[in-house]
Amino acid sequence: MTYHVIDGGGQGVVDESHMAMAIAFLRVIRRHASALFNGILTVSPAIELARALAGAIVAGSLTEVSRNAFSQHCRAWRGAADREQREAVQVLVDASWIGADEETGHYGGWARRWLVNPAVHEKYAEHGRQRLEARRKVVEIIAGTGG
Repeated sequence: MTYHVIDGGGQGVVDESHMAMAIAFLRVIRRHASALFNGILTVSPAIELARALAGAIVAGSLTEVSRNAFSQHCRAWRGAADREQREAVQVLVDASWIGADEETGHYGGWARRWLVNPAVHEKYAEHGRQRLEARRKVVEIIAGTGG
């Protein structure tokens, strides 16, 4: 309504362009609010799960993810409640790490697949290498071949 009135729409039906502007604004505000409150919510299980998912994405050099991929690549995902999983995915969406692949559609309120922002791998490549090295060491210890 605000965009409609500012543009001189006054009374009448709010048109599609003003609705699109409002939606775009709210999406940007949601991202900023998420960034602002992430520091406050660092003890949140959803934030911790989002961090684990992010680590799995960079360690696995994943370019697309799904609930099944999260289950395969992230142990924390498997034990999380549905609400925590949904909130964690929303954190990654809000942070522009992933975006729903609209071509694959949705099922049960979930996107079937999310595409990973390529900038994630550029920015966090070293973190991914560190996680892979840590995994390699654990495997060696379990196999009895490492110290």
